[in-house]
Amino acid sequence: MTTPVQEAATAADQASSDQATPAAARQVVIDYYAAIDARDYAKAYALWSDNGAASGQNYEHFSGGYANTQSVKASVGEPFDEEGAAGSRYIQVPVELKALQRDGSERAYRGRFTLRAVMADGASEEQRHWHLASAEMQRLAD
Repeated sequence: MTTPVQEAATAADQASSDQATPAAARQVVIDYYAAIDARDYAKAYALWSDNGAASGQNYEHFSGGYANTQSVKASVGEPFDEEGAAGSRYIQVPVELKALQRDGSERAYRGRFTLRAVMADGASEEQRHWHLASAEMQRLAD
């Protein structure tokens, strides 16, 4: 027989694992590029782990990197290679990107994001959601 505390913990664990689904990981990447396209760089930056620090840039450098970008259109693929390690889960999400520049030129990229969700005891609700952990993007030849 389980106690109400055990039942609540089990329900919380189930809810947390439901938040870190492959579909949810894909949605984070979709939301990321939607925010960039809308020029909501603060929202895009916040989708990176560690309050944006996982992007490897401070917010000013991150947002400034889009100064010449007019719009972006992302084709986000299906997540793959989900794995767990040391209290975290990781998943890969492929993406193809077309970025229209302010001068009218277009740049194309292909790559993938690695997303991370913390599953360790004591992790906050926010940490249990997928966040961008790293990106590997390659510019395609014009």
